[in-house]
Order: sequence, then C-alpha cells, then structure tokens
Amino acid sequence: MSKLYELTDEYLALWDSLNDPDADWDAAEAALKGIEAALDAKVENCAKAIRGMESEQESILAEIERLTKRQHALEAKTQGLKNYVQAEMETAGRDKIRTDLFTIAIQRSPDRLIVHSEAEIPDVFFKHIPATTQLDKTAVKKALAGGTAVPGCELTHGFHLRIR
Repeated sequence: MSKLYELTDEYLALWDSLNDPDADWDAAEAALKGIEAALDAKVENCAKAIRGMESEQESILAEIERLTKRQHALEAKTQGLKNYVQAEMETAGRDKIRTDLFTIAIQRSPDRLIVHSEAEIPDVFFKHIPATTQLDKTAVKKALAGGTAVPGCELTHGFHLRIR
C-alpha cells in the first residue's frame, strides 16, 4: 500500500496532467477517485493513531496525578509518624534508641530564619539585583492586531490539524 506522501504526490501529478489539452478526462476522473479514496483512508488511519496517542497521554497524566496524590499522602503519613515517635521519645526522656536494625535519635535541626518584618531589617542585609525587563507579548499582539506597527515584530497565523 502506498504511503501518504506518495498518494499526495500522485494526486498532485494527476491534477497537473489535466493541464494537457489532450488529457483523457474520463480516465483522470476514475484515477482521481481511486487516489482520493486511498488518501482518505490513509488520513483516517493517521487520525485513528493520533486519537490513540492522545488517549494514552490522558491516561498517563491521570496516572501521574494519582501517583502524585499517593506520594503526598505518604509524605504526610511519614511526617506524622516521625512527629509521633519524636514526641514520645521526648516525653520518655530518651534522645537515642538503638535496635538491631536502626539507631533512632533526636537531632538538633539547622537554624531556620523567620522574618517578621522586612521593613525593619537594615539595607546591608539585602542583595541588590538590577531590574529586569521582559517582553509583554500579549500587549504586542494586541497592538499588531489593532493595526499599530511594532518594529521587530509581526503577527502571523498558522494552521493545525483538528480531529473531532
């Protein structure tokens, strides 16, 4: 069976051949119908493949979401169990417990900064980063669509395949 690009080439070549004044229109019409049917079938098969891939993408995204929720639930359970064990060890006055498999110890965490009011902090503690600029593409697009010329920019449009 021919490939899609081969069918397209045949289709275009047949149309070009119709520019010849001696062309057999009846034979060309029959050939065009045959090529169009094959072309339609190929495009339909491609559309089926696209739909299948889109469906698989959706399934994968759903599975990612499910696993992410599961991961967050496990993180919360793990932290809750750690907090429980730590509280019970502190209540019992034990800062280290050794077993055959583990050594469980309450350890001092690194210092953590809590900022209550940045306005009260002296300027020497701030990093000064030069202001950055970023192109507002939405504003440029609106200006171009409204007829205003914007140097260095142009508004273009393309086409995409839509399968219903």
